[in-house]
Amino acid sequence: MIKRKLSKNNGMYIHEQEEKILNEYKKAAEIYLPAIEEIKCTLQISLGWSNIAKNIWSASPILPQNRYECFVYCVIQKEGKEVRVPGEDGEADYYPLIGS
Repeated sequence: MIKRKLSKNNGMYIHEQEEKILNEYKKAAEIYLPAIEEIKCTLQISLGWSNIAKNIWSASPILPQNRYECFVYCVIQKEGKEVRVPGEDGEADYYPLIGS
């Protein structure tokens, strides 16, 4: 986890770093694209933001404040609908990104 003192001045810097991380994920996922395209699906990799303290979730950047989180998520779609894989508990699996 990257910890940094938040201020209005470094919000743009934080969002720039998030975009760099997103691009790294997209680059890493390129090896899976042929297999996904072979089954006529598409891969969407995006950023999401939340603030648990304020009960906010957004697909657009939000102001970094206490309890601010940014995450990368992936969706595989076929004919515009999300492809779902049955799981043990019926919930989505999340894997946190920890930077150092």
